Amino acid sequence: MTYLADRLLRQRHRLTQRLDRLLDVVTDVESAQLERSLWQLIREARLYRRGMSELMYQAYEVDIGGEH
Repeated sequence: MTYLADRLLRQRHRLTQRLDRLLDVVTDVESAQLERSLWQLIREARLYRRGMSELMYQAYEVDIGGEH
């Protein structure tokens, strides 16, 4: 689980950096480029969310033992 948590922290950091860069140039880019960048960010955020769900499941069901 430590590996998954570390990976998620790195992923969150990359998402934050990507969003910050996008916010810096939002008025300077063409709408098509902005749309592509936003969709890419959304895909990455979905992967992050899936990873967080997996981490929570492992922490609850595997480490704690769930509701048995």
